[in-house]
Amino acid sequence: MKYVYLFGNGAADGTAKMKNTLGGKGANLAEMNHLGIPVPPGFTITTEVCSYYYDNDKKLPDSLRNGKRLIANAICKEPFFIAGDNRICTAIAETLGNKITPKMGAEAVYFCSLNDLGLGLVLKCRDGSRRAVEYALGQVLKLLNYKISKKLAKHFNSEIYNLSGDIVGSKSIKLL
Repeated sequence: MKYVYLFGNGAADGTAKMKNTLGGKGANLAEMNHLGIPVPPGFTITTEVCSYYYDNDKKLPDSLRNGKRLIANAICKEPFFIAGDNRICTAIAETLGNKITPKMGAEAVYFCSLNDLGLGLVLKCRDGSRRAVEYALGQVLKLLNYKISKKLAKHFNSEIYNLSGDIVGSKSIKLL
């Protein structure tokens, strides 16, 4: 059973006729790729997985493990699956490959699967500041001995700048 359908770069696993499987958005994104409409690469998890999740005490099917690997490999191959240009999630995927699967959520909640360590990581800044959670993530990754490239380090900067580009403060974290 196939649970994850990829799309992007003019190709897609699904079609417009698969709305029951991919949902309306998933089927339409697949079709847009087939038509050559530029759509950022991505993936759709089937409606069957969603139904299973809610019918089974919010647990994913064991058979989705291959799908998880497929998603992680797709993110490594196409880091823009995650967020786009100049975004921390994309920089992490480009820099650290399949060691980490990152995603920034709403209200500055940051999620990472530390694949090489078999751990999950969630960070949340009380004030909802994205730049604060990015800095905190950088400090945690350094503590875990991940190599931080120059491209990635720019997201972990401790200085706070105003709109004129002047340094007006700095960030720090307190480990509990």
